[in-house]
Order: sequence, then C-alpha cells, then structure tokens
Amino acid sequence: MTTTTSAVGFARLPTGLRDLLDEAATTAETAARLLHALVQEPRPAAGLVEEIAECERAGDRITHDLHRALRDRLALGDGRTQVLRLTTALDDVTDAVDEAAHALSVFADALPHDRAVELAAILRDLVRASMREVRGIEQPPEQREWSHERAEALRDEFRRELRTTSAAVITAAPAPIDAVRAETLLQRLRALSGATAALSVAARGLATILD
Repeated sequence: MTTTTSAVGFARLPTGLRDLLDEAATTAETAARLLHALVQEPRPAAGLVEEIAECERAGDRITHDLHRALRDRLALGDGRTQVLRLTTALDDVTDAVDEAAHALSVFADALPHDRAVELAAILRDLVRASMREVRGIEQPPEQREWSHERAEALRDEFRRELRTTSAAVITAAPAPIDAVRAETLLQRLRALSGATAALSVAARGLATILD
C-alpha cells in the first residue's frame, strides 16, 4: 500500500500520485519543446505535429490514471480537490500545445517566421517554468515564490511580444482573410499562455493546503 510521508508538498502525497503528476508535467514540457521545434521548420512537419498529438493522448491517459488513483484517496481531504484541479490544469496545458500545433500546421505562413519562432520559444520556457512551479510544491514558500515570479515574468514577456506581433501582422495583412488567419493562430498561442496561468493558480492552491 502506498503511504504518505511527513515532508511538505509532493512528498506528503502518495508516491503513485507524485509520479503521475511528474509524468504529466514532463509530458507538457515535451509537447512545448516539440512545438518550438515545429515552428523552426521551414514547412510544417507532420511528424512533429503527430508527436505533439501523442503527448496530448498521453496527457489524457495520465489524467485518467490520476482521477482513478484519487477516487480512493478520501483521506487527502481538501488536498484531493486541489490535486484534481491541478490534474485538470496540467492536461489543459498539453491540450493547448496540441491545439497550437494544429493551428501552426494550417496557418504556418500567417506570421513572419522570426516572430513565430520567438513566441514559441517564450512559450516553451514558460511551460518549463510552470512545471517547475508544479514540482516545487514541496519547496518552502520563498522558493515557490521565486518559481512563480519567473513564470509570471515570462507570461508578461509573452503578452508584450504577442501585442507587438498582432499589431504588426494585422496592420500589414494584404487581405482581411490574412488578418483572420494570423489572429486565429495568435489566439491559439494566447490560449497556451492562459493555460499556464490557470496551472499556476492550481499549484499555489495545492501548496497552501499541503503547507
């Protein structure tokens, strides 16, 4: 039988739950890294899109496993609800990466290549920083705050770059349909940033319960 330990954060959760949460975080990081690699290709690479889709399916499987593991964990009390929220938020990040990849496969030429690469690089780093927040639930509050501030700084950077890119691309679009295509792609990238913000809220909520 899996048991909890006396330490804080993840270390207070059953080992099976910790392992699944870590696997979900790793899956999201992999998907974001592949998204950045996809953007760097001169043409959308079907193989990379499929690899990201595989991450999305893996995320769904992990989410299912987490929900099943939590059904019999009533002893976690309020922590159970917070773990469920964190589980959903982790899956939402991977889903958002998958949706962004599909948008890129359709609208790859809607953005200047250098702008798309820059936005994807920030998002890759943001997802990585967000997963550090998740894994850092076991850390003391001051260390968790550093991780949170790093993720927030990257979200702010992404918002600035997104506004600049949106204004430049929409203004320069030769036809209304080109502006629509560009905005559709930017919305998918914006949704990924939003998913990391929701994940941060869920991680901080669980950390508060477990402190």
